[in-house]
Amino acid sequence: MSKSLIGNDPIIVGNAASAKIYSKIDLSHPFWNNLNRNELIIINKNSDLVELFWGEQAKLNGLIVYKAAHYGKANLNKTRFVLNGKEISRSVADTLNMESVNDYIVLKSRKTDEFITFINSRK
Repeated sequence: MSKSLIGNDPIIVGNAASAKIYSKIDLSHPFWNNLNRNELIIINKNSDLVELFWGEQAKLNGLIVYKAAHYGKANLNKTRFVLNGKEISRSVADTLNMESVNDYIVLKSRKTDEFITFINSRK
């Protein structure tokens, strides 16, 4: 939040089938106490694809995604790619140097059979 990547009320994606708004989470629940910060990926706010997949709240505040939400069986023909908050083509994604990639995650839309790969690179 201090780097302004996400807002004050981001969507939290705990696994492939769950998403909650930060302000509505019981942070005293054991799930959150045992969470390893290295297992989290930040998805920047202000992405149109974030809004498409999770609504306006996600666009305004971004996402905090637990790596367990990764969808490993994505159909590449139905996958869109986002690099540091900006949509890129698959051909650009295919040319990325993996040494410059900090982390990535593939998520599936809850409403359609579409996938999105969020890639965060070292700047």
